[in-house]
Amino acid sequence: MGYLAVKGSEEAVQAARALAGPTGGRGTVDAVAAHLPLAVDEVQAEAGVYEPRLAAIAFTQARGDVAEAVFLLRGYRSTLPRRESARADTADIVAHRRISSAFRNVPGGQLLGATNDYGLRLLDPGLAERPDAVPQHEGTEPTGSGLVRLSKVVDHLRAEGLVAQPDGTGEPADDITRTALRYPASRSARLQALARGQSGALTAFAYANLRGYGPFHPTLAELRVGVLPLTVAHPRTGNPVCVGEIPVTEAEAVGQKPNREGGTLGMGYGCVPGRVERKASAMAIMDAVLGGVNDDAPFDSPLTDEEFVLSHVDGVEAAGFVEHMKLPHEVTFASDLDRVRSIRQHVKDVP
Repeated sequence: MGYLAVKGSEEAVQAARALAGPTGGRGTVDAVAAHLPLAVDEVQAEAGVYEPRLAAIAFTQARGDVAEAVFLLRGYRSTLPRRESARADTADIVAHRRISSAFRNVPGGQLLGATNDYGLRLLDPGLAERPDAVPQHEGTEPTGSGLVRLSKVVDHLRAEGLVAQPDGTGEPADDITRTALRYPASRSARLQALARGQSGALTAFAYANLRGYGPFHPTLAELRVGVLPLTVAHPRTGNPVCVGEIPVTEAEAVGQKPNREGGTLGMGYGCVPGRVERKASAMAIMDAVLGGVNDDAPFDSPLTDEEFVLSHVDGVEAAGFVEHMKLPHEVTFASDLDRVRSIRQHVKDVP
């Protein structure tokens, strides 16, 4: 939903826009791209566009408002031509970071990579006085050279029959940017909606589920951050040709309660462009919940309602609807006042 310009008082509107305009140029965009890579990744993930430079421009233009930056980038994406659809196999992710909460020792080992997970989270006031450090772009810019492709933890669980094999129907994935989301949604449409969802909303839904308001409390089988090769079919031979790489974060969560069918563990999947670990983990949880991983739960939860979750997780839709309250509503409010006055007069006239 996009609530945009108000007609009338154009000079005042233009002056307001000028006051709220971007406060920086090329140097600011360069600084955002270099020093705020996680914010840039969040904008790219929610916009459904991988282009760090454009995301940095959108973030700068929006003065740090992530929802506005996502809106700008989605709008720009809608003007671009669509070409060949790329394919990717996440088994080919070249990992910069790879951890598993399910096992201490996994084939290939734990790869901690760059993370704040294991340090003390204390404010450093001295940071403002030190010279700028050279940014470490591990996992932000695609570069697969010299790194190892690691086997997936869930594949070992599947080999043992503990996790069901993926659905191999081979049907083409739905594209919710071209066809409106319908309910019940296909899994591909659901994953797209979650991948483009607002990080905070996804985290809140997943947190509510973990606290007991949902049916699924999983273990993170694997979380990996790395570069994912993209391929297209060669127009003459039909063979896959690598056309580039993008950084992604992938999470796979397995459930603690076996499904009734086949006695396998339930599983949820999350994958987003860039390094957005919290969102990928939350996405995996919500994918499992919405997929009915535990249909025999003893209670109904709104978190299992696909339409409720997917309709409210989109940050652009939410921001547009909430912020439209700032636009003029004098006609509808006058109607409310007239109705209240009429009721009060009717009550006063009743003996």
